[in-house]
Amino acid sequence: MIFPFNKEHCELFKDVVFLVQASHNEYHQLWANHYYEPRREATIIQSWDQINVGEMIQIGKLDKRPVCISIFYAKLNGKKVAFYEGTSQVVDHKMIRDWLEHFTLKTIRWDNNSRWANCDAMNFHLCLNALGIK
Repeated sequence: MIFPFNKEHCELFKDVVFLVQASHNEYHQLWANHYYEPRREATIIQSWDQINVGEMIQIGKLDKRPVCISIFYAKLNGKKVAFYEGTSQVVDHKMIRDWLEHFTLKTIRWDNNSRWANCDAMNFHLCLNALGIK
């Protein structure tokens, strides 16, 4: 699928250093486990500031129905992270990944620019690693 250039969509990722696929519940659990009430074995984040409650964007259509994602942001130890999830009635994970790659694959990188800075909630340790949070 070819996505047209959209300046507003590019602005969504301004200053973002990592992308995390996480539902709102997973986001809350990550916040609770790593910041609010960290477990002994968890990596502790010194500051976690939610930037907004999120934005919902229609990125395409599947069978004439909208495919939407929700993007919400937080600054972890001062670094902006975008959390996203499919939120429409129909969710096409390949379309979401393609859309995110289109707008971020070349700009949001880590590990000496060798990898796309993206993970899911289960692999949140990769985000923490990229941010230098041990």
